[in-house]
Amino acid sequence: MRRAPPHVSDATVNTLAVLPGVFLFVSPWVLGFTTDGTASWNAWSTGVAMVLVALPQPRAGKAWIALLLGAWAVVSPWILGFSDLRTATGACYIAGTGAAVLAVAKLWQLHGRPPNGHSAPADQARIGPTRMQPVCPDNDP
Repeated sequence: MRRAPPHVSDATVNTLAVLPGVFLFVSPWVLGFTTDGTASWNAWSTGVAMVLVALPQPRAGKAWIALLLGAWAVVSPWILGFSDLRTATGACYIAGTGAAVLAVAKLWQLHGRPPNGHSAPADQARIGPTRMQPVCPDNDP
């Protein structure tokens, strides 16, 4: 079964998961798009949501929420109509992509991927199937 590389600890992924939210939150002031209310409020609210989801003990459900927030940050300039502001759009791209990549890394750490490519619970992936299938060849008397 494949898992995240052993040198990437849970604490590292959890700490890094806060950074896209912080970046998105401060980007209206740093990049100067506070005058556009829609873009700045989107950055502030999405940034706060990313930080709140990343802070307390991320689990699989929170990692999925972080992935959705990252996807929202990437598509929000078009949905909310501020895609003409390059700085705001760029900030959303950077934060959204970072949040999505870190959420996938967290999901990879939590679940891994079995060799057959199908999802399996983490405990079952480690110990194998929980029930045995009887072998019944057709030609045996």
